This record gives sequence, C-alpha cells and structure tokens, in this order.
Amino acid sequence: MPVRRAYVPPQLRHLGSVRHLTLGDTGSLGDKAGTFMGGGTMMMSSREAKEDIAYLDDAARKRLADEVMALRLANYRYREGVASPLPLDHRCLGFIVEDTPADSPFIVERKQVDVYGFASAILAALQEQQQTIAGLERQLAELREGTTRHAKGD
Repeated sequence: MPVRRAYVPPQLRHLGSVRHLTLGDTGSLGDKAGTFMGGGTMMMSSREAKEDIAYLDDAARKRLADEVMALRLANYRYREGVASPLPLDHRCLGFIVEDTPADSPFIVERKQVDVYGFASAILAALQEQQQTIAGLERQLAELREGTTRHAKGD
C-alpha cells in the first residue's frame, strides 16, 4: 500500500520588490536601466532621463497606428546558432523586421525590435481606435435621438 504524504500547500515565492522591478537593481531613481528577473532590460520613463521630447500630433500618431496595424504576423523558429533562450523547436509568434518601413521608430539598426517603442506604437493604435469608437458612439447617439424624435412626431 502506497504511503500517503501530508498535503503541502504551494508557497508564494518572493521574486523581488515592486521598487526593484520598476526602478532597477539598486532600487534608486539613479538607475537609467535595470534588469528584470528574467534578464530583460527595462528603460526609465521619467522625464528626468529624457531630452528632445516632442509629443506626436494626431497625424503622426495615425501614421504610427497604421504602421502597427499593417504588420504581418508570422510563426517561426529561430535558426540554430542564433542566441535565444527558447528551445530550437519552439514556434514563436511575431513580425519580421524587414517587413517594416525603413524609418520605423521601433526598429533598431534593421535587426531588432525596441520592445518599449513597439509597446508605445501599439498604444498609438489603441488611442486611434478609441478615437474612432468615440466618434461612432456619438453618431449612434445622434441617430437614436433622431429616430426617437421621428417616432414621437417631433
């Protein structure tokens, strides 16, 4: 007869403080970039670390959103010999850098994706979609109001 072991509930592992994860290895605002537990880099987003700040106007935001929406997604595997933390047989999902415009602001040296820049470009697409949704909601409200007035004979 097998020996029954007592149930041991799972334990929460502490991987670091929010301060460490957001401010970097030293946990101070002096970090220009820290590392995540998995080894990835995070960029400091504070105004104090940036210069030549220029906000996108509506036309630039729309162009960026259009670029994101036009990206073709692909499944792929990394070639043997390419540095990757993934096993060779792992199927990845993403886009191919060469499929982006030459002046894409989230591509670095036509080889790598600036993930922070790409996330910001996705935000531009989301903002554009929200602006479209708000406009459609206004139009729908106007149509409903007109239909209600017409039904009442006003």
